[in-house]
Amino acid sequence: SAGHRQVRGDQVRPHSRIGIAAWLLLASAGPAMAQGKTGTTIGTFLTIEPNARVAAMGNAGGAADFGIEAYWYNPAAIARTEKHEVSFSHLTWIASIDYNHVAAAIPAGKVGTLVASLTSLNSGKIDVRTVSQPFGTGESFDVADVAVGLGWARPITDRFSVGARITYLQERIWHSSVSSGVIDLGTVYRVNDAGLVIGAAMTNLGVGGQYDGRDLSVTYDQDPNSSGDNGTIPATIFTDKFGVPITLRFGLALPVRINQANRLRFAVDALHRSDNAESMNLGAEY
Repeated sequence: SAGHRQVRGDQVRPHSRIGIAAWLLLASAGPAMAQGKTGTTIGTFLTIEPNARVAAMGNAGGAADFGIEAYWYNPAAIARTEKHEVSFSHLTWIASIDYNHVAAAIPAGKVGTLVASLTSLNSGKIDVRTVSQPFGTGESFDVADVAVGLGWARPITDRFSVGARITYLQERIWHSSVSSGVIDLGTVYRVNDAGLVIGAAMTNLGVGGQYDGRDLSVTYDQDPNSSGDNGTIPATIFTDKFGVPITLRFGLALPVRINQANRLRFAVDALHRSDNAESMNLGAEY
């Protein structure tokens, strides 16, 4: 167990690094002066798009205003919801990683629309392997992430809507975990009743957090080259404080009516992320 691990003085590092492999990959693929930020934040599971409809539109949902399906992209999207709505997504990824997301919207009259959401990600059991026991120690661990959110949105005028969401998140790796809180803010503006829609959202705005737990408790030998001293001093490894994946999203959506039975919707998003490169999403819906 973690309480019986022995760490020598020349093996201790003052900070832990998460995502070193991603850093090295980006550094080798890009220019020598360039360096990406992928893998440097906690809460990256919050950036997994949960809705199939908007995903099929290239994840261009910044200006989507059609209710709970677009709520993840812009919290103002549910401002004009007139009935109860529920959305549920389940994904099973490679290596038996499970992702689940559920959200429910409840109209509250003049107050606006209230929303509750729950997101989870779980790795399943992973064998513990060490240098001396590469085939496994007989132990197993898992990685589990969970986020609980509460939101609100309402129209300010017949064309302009606002929305906000507060989310509590926790990431756990075996017996160590980190918790934080993030805020999402969004607006949607309809230029006219049947034309251009403009949306903007800032999501996952927060301060991040630092890992803590009994897996970071070790015994420490201050001078491994000396005998007769106490070589099992209780110690704690402190990790860096990791930020959250803040995302600024600006979107445009243009519905085009071909005839009474056929319509098209074009959408484009521009994204600026604190943990990734700037990008654009393009899509359409028929």
